[in-house]
Amino acid sequence: MTMKVYIKNFGCKVNQAEGEYLRNLARSTKLELGDENDAKLVIVNSCAVTSRTEQKIYQYIRSIRRRNPRAKIAVVGCLGSLLKNLKTKREGLDIDYIAGHKEKFFFLNTVGTPSIEPDLWASSERFYEHTRAFVKIQDGCEHFCSYCIVPFLRGKEISRPLESILAQVERLSEKGFMEIVLVGVRVGSWQSEIDNKKLSLVDLLRILTARFPQIRIRITSLEPWEINRELINFISTSSTIAKHFHIPLQSGSDRLLKLMNRPYSAEEFESLVLEIKRLMPTAGIGLDIIVGFPGETEADFLKTVELVKRLPISYIHPFRFSARPWTVASKLQAQVSGEEKMRRLRLIKNISINKRQEFLRSFVSQTLEVIPERVKNGVWSAHSDNYILCQFRSCKKIRGKLVRVKGIEPQGNALFCELVE
Repeated sequence: MTMKVYIKNFGCKVNQAEGEYLRNLARSTKLELGDENDAKLVIVNSCAVTSRTEQKIYQYIRSIRRRNPRAKIAVVGCLGSLLKNLKTKREGLDIDYIAGHKEKFFFLNTVGTPSIEPDLWASSERFYEHTRAFVKIQDGCEHFCSYCIVPFLRGKEISRPLESILAQVERLSEKGFMEIVLVGVRVGSWQSEIDNKKLSLVDLLRILTARFPQIRIRITSLEPWEINRELINFISTSSTIAKHFHIPLQSGSDRLLKLMNRPYSAEEFESLVLEIKRLMPTAGIGLDIIVGFPGETEADFLKTVELVKRLPISYIHPFRFSARPWTVASKLQAQVSGEEKMRRLRLIKNISINKRQEFLRSFVSQTLEVIPERVKNGVWSAHSDNYILCQFRSCKKIRGKLVRVKGIEPQGNALFCELVE
C-alpha cells in the first residue's frame, strides 16, 4: 500500500521552492501526497530564523500529534540542523525523524522507493497552488550579521551553474509559466564564469530576458550592498523584470547597524532607495526592520521611525529581535524587554499600513498588468509587477495568463480593480 505523505512549509521563499521540490520528489519515490489529518508521514520543511517561527513549528507538531496521532513526523531543513547540532529534546514534542538542511532531499529516499538522485538546486516544473515558479539560483551565506543564524545552518555561499538555471527556465517556459521568481539566501551574490569571464546577477538577468522575453522575472530579497548602479539601470530599462525590490534595512541607527554587522549607513540606504525611485517611480519597495535589538535605545528607534517615514516605500516587514544560538547578538547585554519590543513593533506596523495605503491610492485609475493566481467566490487575486495585490471580479478562465486591470480603490491590503477587456 502506498504511503501517504503531507509536506508543510515554513519560512522564506527559498524554503517554499525547496518544499515544492520535496512534493515532486515524493511522487518520484512512489509516495502519495495526502492530507495532514490522514497522512502516515508529515514532513515539516522547517525554518529557524526567529524563535517565534521555531515556536510556531512546535505548536504545529503538537497539533498534528493531537489530530493525527498515528502519523510519523519528520522535521527537515534549518530547524532540523539546529536540533541535530544542539542535541536537545523539546518538551512535549515527539519527533520521529530529523534531517538537516543538507540532508532533507535525501530523506525521502529512506522512506520511499528511491528512483532518482535528488537535485540539490530543487529544480521543479510543477508548483502546487502557485502560478509563479521558483528558480533557486544560490544558497548559503558567509556575511554573519550579528543576529542571524542562517550562515550556521545553510553554510557557505554557492551559486547554481548558469546552464542549470537556463535548463530549468526552459522547461518552465514550455510548461507555460509566465512568471519566475529567482530565489536564494543571497540572490545578489550569484556568480558564474563563462570563457574566463565572470558573470554577476545583472549578467544573468540580461541572459534570461534575452532568451525568455515572454516571462516576467521577479527577484527576491537583495541586500543593500548587492544593489549597484548597473543593476538598477538594467532593471529600470527592462520590460520584463518586475519593478519590485525587497531590501532589508534592519535599523535607521548607524550605531545599531554597526552592532548588527550591516556594512552601510542610514544615509547610504536612503540614497539607494531614492535612486531606485528616481529611475522607477512606480517601483514597489519593501523593507525588513528588527525592533528591540540589544541596546536599542529610544533614540535609536526614533531614528528608524524618522527614516522609514521619509522613505518612498510601499510596505515594511517588522520583526522583534530574538536571540538565536551561536550568534554574536545573543551574547550582548542590555536586552530590550518584551513589552517594549511589542510597542515598537506596533508603531512600525502602523507606519507600514499607512505606507501601503498611500502606495495603493497612487494606482487608483491606473492600469496594471497582473497574472491571476487564485479565485474565490468569483474574485481573482493577482500581483502586479511592483507587487501590488490586485483583486477583481471575472468569470473567465484566466489563471496564469497575463491580463490588464484598472485600479478602483484600496480595500485592506489589496487594490480592488476592474478587468480591462
